[in-house]
Amino acid sequence: MRFTARDAGVEENEEDDFLDVWMAEGGDPSGIGFSFQCALHEVDQDEVDMGLDSYCVATQNGATVYGPVRAAEFDENVLILTFAPDDADLLRTSERVEIVLAVGADQLAAIKHALRRVLSWGRSSSVPSFTGF
Repeated sequence: MRFTARDAGVEENEEDDFLDVWMAEGGDPSGIGFSFQCALHEVDQDEVDMGLDSYCVATQNGATVYGPVRAAEFDENVLILTFAPDDADLLRTSERVEIVLAVGADQLAAIKHALRRVLSWGRSSSVPSFTGF
């Protein structure tokens, strides 16, 4: 799957303790979109016990999976994600997703930095390989 994200950004919310990187086709909720989120605090034992000890990925259709990305690569302004097969099924997406980020250079740099932070949060077995970050 490949799509162009015309709406993309980063939100770091200290009050609610989360970091969110989102990418969507546009303002229409029926379009393709992904949100990558993690907490701002370190993983605690309660999160480990509940299986919530990694970042999560949510789609526009409401599906959410914890730690599903196996590889994340940037080729200029194109983000290439590889999801674990079972997790791709749960997210109702392809194992390989290419997202063309139609954003300016400063916003692209902020997205790259924040996305690496999000995808590195939590248990080490869920941290993907990174290329081009």
